[in-house]
Amino acid sequence: MNFLHTSDLHLRDKDSLETLRIVLGTAEREDCGYILIAGDMFDNAQAPLALEGAISDMFEKYGGFIYIIPGNHDLGFLKGIERLSKNSEVLNTGSFFLEREMDGVELWGVPYKDKTEFSDIGKIPADPGNSVVMLHGSFYDNKFFYGMDEKKYMPVFMEEIDGLCRYTAMGHYHGAREWKTRTTTAVYPGAPAVTSSADLGRRAVYVTGSDWQTRRIDLPVEYMHAVDLAVNIGDNAASVPEKLEALLASVEDRDRARLIVRVRGTMPPSFTSADTLKRVVEDTLNRSKIKYEPVSMEGVTAIAPGLTGHSFVESLMREIELTAPEKGLNPTEVKMYAIERLNSMFVK
Repeated sequence: MNFLHTSDLHLRDKDSLETLRIVLGTAEREDCGYILIAGDMFDNAQAPLALEGAISDMFEKYGGFIYIIPGNHDLGFLKGIERLSKNSEVLNTGSFFLEREMDGVELWGVPYKDKTEFSDIGKIPADPGNSVVMLHGSFYDNKFFYGMDEKKYMPVFMEEIDGLCRYTAMGHYHGAREWKTRTTTAVYPGAPAVTSSADLGRRAVYVTGSDWQTRRIDLPVEYMHAVDLAVNIGDNAASVPEKLEALLASVEDRDRARLIVRVRGTMPPSFTSADTLKRVVEDTLNRSKIKYEPVSMEGVTAIAPGLTGHSFVESLMREIELTAPEKGLNPTEVKMYAIERLNSMFVK
């Protein structure tokens, strides 16, 4: 019993079917007899009307079985559908919990319910050592909080699923996240393809085997990678590229990465304008040959007019020059920090 867990494909047109093809191909290569799609397979209730035939053909070429639950985006369509192919089932009718079986393993499907602000997940009579619960909702624990508005999207709490089942297959959150306790593995696989610039990180699916070992598999698709470049008054045309290149060194699979670059900090006086600084950043990005979105300069603050020539500031700089070495501090670094802190007060 191997199964692949995915969610949030947000299929909307024929081009987006490439995502489904990659997921199905991954399941075949990993010898998965089952695929679990934990909600939002479609982007909206209208999209499936033009895609049903193609999806049915793609599903039936896959050698295993596919279980699907509705999400908040496609509930309007899937709530009236039982199957999308001969080898699939949409778990969306009858009681709040629907039980199926995957080669002797219990599968509990929890169909999405719109504007549900409470959770009954803990009432599922699952076998804690031999079951999978599939749901689409907002997960909360003491370290992960999805947001107040998300309480309407079927909230799920760690204390409810801990000890409930061996694996909780979740959907709704577009970034891959994984939690493990002594008895339970809970996973958001994230969307398998970028649906917006907010979908940061490698796109992935998760595969679980009969030994209940779970593996993340990164997909060969484009992904968004955020780069936050911090600048200060001591930077120049040499240091800015060095900083950026150091950040770019951590980018994996560069051919598939698309960068979101945000420049933040105090405008270095060595640059005549924000546009000049931006060009240096863009030149560095172009040399890296990594694709990128338009560079954001919204986080760059100009030095307030008259600040550096103010008598108080000049006096403070002289004092730092004299006393910082006595305390084992670098005078230049202290002066830069002081200027930036003062500048933040001036520009508020």
